[in-house]
Amino acid sequence: MMIKAVTALAMALVVGSANALQSAVVTRNSTVSEVSARIVGGTIISPKTRQYMAAMILEEVDSGTQYLCGSSYIGSSGGYHYMLTAGHCIPSGSFYAVAMFLRDDLQEYDSDSFNLVQGVGVEVHPDYVEESDGSTQNDLSIIYFSDTNVDLPTSVLLAGSLMTMTDGENATVTGYGTTSYGGTTDYELRQAKINIVDIDECASDYGNSFDIEYQYHVCAAASGKDSCQGDSGGPLTVAPVSEEIQVGIVAFGYGCAYDGYPGVYTRVSSYESWIREIVTSTSPTADDSSLRFYASNVSNATFAPTASPTIASAASLADSPTPYPTNSPSSAMATPVSFGAAIVAIFVCLASLI
Repeated sequence: MMIKAVTALAMALVVGSANALQSAVVTRNSTVSEVSARIVGGTIISPKTRQYMAAMILEEVDSGTQYLCGSSYIGSSGGYHYMLTAGHCIPSGSFYAVAMFLRDDLQEYDSDSFNLVQGVGVEVHPDYVEESDGSTQNDLSIIYFSDTNVDLPTSVLLAGSLMTMTDGENATVTGYGTTSYGGTTDYELRQAKINIVDIDECASDYGNSFDIEYQYHVCAAASGKDSCQGDSGGPLTVAPVSEEIQVGIVAFGYGCAYDGYPGVYTRVSSYESWIREIVTSTSPTADDSSLRFYASNVSNATFAPTASPTIASAASLADSPTPYPTNSPSSAMATPVSFGAAIVAIFVCLASLI
């Protein structure tokens, strides 16, 4: 077991880093296998339908290696905007970070297509663990961004500490990642309709080869559908009320959409107290009033808890693509990507706008 203790990683501003952004991609040096987190078997959707969803681009300062992760906008306070993502998305040294709220796909880089915010600090859960088997516990982090004058969306509604789900409940996973294991990213936002899987059944499916526990994890699956490379840190949502609720963060799994192995997600409801603590501690003027929780025992929760969430109507499943197993279980680490001239142009363009 290896605990990755992170307190306050140094984060440099991305403005003026066009040369670094053009650096050659190198292989990430890690004890954990390469990713398993993108959308497989999903459909292309407009970013307008998931306005809280942001593409997170991180670049290691020393190596120039770039990573793509998903993230969710959870609120603003004390001069910062806060984004929730996976702990394994965070590089182990100094890095640049930007989050882009897209109104089109990632290749539509005119100034009317997205908003950009710049990373200034990060907190990874102090008990975040990457196990030798590729599983993770407490796999979440909060990156905070400078409070620039951008048109931010309504923050995502988060699962509070009293949130419950039922086996088979309809869920949705969203991301910009690849559409097959080891595939390329086309930068289109996709969603996949999947279903919550009982945690004991999920652990049994993995034959106890992964340390899967209710306290840390949510499992979800559907035939031929999954998250994969580049989707790490993105949201898993359910909709028992009129608004979607983020119940999970893309974490790890066996391959991508490999039949019989559900995707495993960080359970958001277990971390309400920690999320509130981080947001209120980043600035003397910060508070948690902008955070929105469903089924919380805190007075500013958006909705009162319910005994049993209503299960949404069953969605039809798309034709299943051929599953692509890996030789061994693989972690959903952030995907190394080469964004090319189009993505570099985004930063060059935005450097003049900020």
